[in-house]
Amino acid sequence: MWGRVCPPTRETGWWYERPVSLLELPVGNLLGRLAADDPTTAGGAAAALTVAMAAALVELVARESVTDWDEARGALAQAEALRARATPLADLNTQAYARAAGVLTSSGETTGDARDEEIRDALTWTIDVLLQIGDAASDVADLASLAAECGTPNLRADAAAAAALAETSARVAADLIAANLAVTAGDERLERAATLAALAGNAARRARRTDA
Repeated sequence: MWGRVCPPTRETGWWYERPVSLLELPVGNLLGRLAADDPTTAGGAAAALTVAMAAALVELVARESVTDWDEARGALAQAEALRARATPLADLNTQAYARAAGVLTSSGETTGDARDEEIRDALTWTIDVLLQIGDAASDVADLASLAAECGTPNLRADAAAAAALAETSARVAADLIAANLAVTAGDERLERAATLAALAGNAARRARRTDA
């Protein structure tokens, strides 16, 4: 079972100045941040925000389906929880990549096995955050496919859109994990990411069939 990953603190020795939260930026500034010369805010952060947006779309469908769908209120609560789960992962991903980039590009005060462990820990943190993104994306896609099937007919296309967005995010997370220097062929984390992306893909296909 993949646990939640907390950012490092002064006490753990992993400390750095955090950038302004992506969640505090206006949309235009957010896009500018993604386009800036700063690879720490890139595909992973965009994927996390996309998962949150997909969950918000499912909230919309569920909220507008309470008279047509007996389980709409339950789906709404799940979608709200998924949005709350995915949203902070954008900042957490940026923090993890900033830490990894800092460790990889600095000579550091450690050498030998200690240095290797420092690098491995930093890279592992990025992988764990990406797995959380993929996990949330898979759950959103599954709920979106249910909303496409059971929700109000005039919003089924929006539910299918949510599933497609979530699928893309799950695949982005899997691709980024595959590119991580700490991952090798047969790594269970890579297999887990691929499984989550496949599950999201299956859910998105179900949603598209329902909307057709």
